[in-house]
Amino acid sequence: SDYIRAHVWGPAGMDHTSLEVEGVDVANKAELYRRTARGPAPDFHDDASVRYAGGGSQSTAADLLRFAIAFEDETLLTKTSMDRMQVIPLLATPPAEGKRTPYALGWMIYDSKDFGRILTHDGGQSGTSTNFSVYPDHHVAVAVLCNLQDAGRPVLDVTIALARLAIGLPELASVEGN
Repeated sequence: SDYIRAHVWGPAGMDHTSLEVEGVDVANKAELYRRTARGPAPDFHDDASVRYAGGGSQSTAADLLRFAIAFEDETLLTKTSMDRMQVIPLLATPPAEGKRTPYALGWMIYDSKDFGRILTHDGGQSGTSTNFSVYPDHHVAVAVLCNLQDAGRPVLDVTIALARLAIGLPELASVEGN
């Protein structure tokens, strides 16, 4: 936590981001929910402190947007390092040998007719569903955080709709298949 604060969160101005510590309350933290047959119910299995490498941090949409700004303006990395993070790797082992995966270093990378390059990462765990997408060709970033587990598709739909609005693209009746 100290290292990340000194080298990422601090320089990016992410004052509301931290690693979750079991039993430590965070001011204004949203209550987390899970789906049940009767509708949303509180999620009491939301301790992410046991999985720091795979989702144990907690943040705000505003802090994620500060990260996007720091990423773009080279506060955190040099342009060379940022370019390397966006290289889509060629797989070297069977059965996928010679194929590419869209997962680069920390990002899913897509090229879109409407958006150009998209750097994105979604997440979901007990009580949460999230999407963070950067559209570097347009200098736009969108962070959508939801306090309901298994809401990934609606969160993605909101992300795409907000990106279209920010970039000035026409709204779609449906974002299915886009």
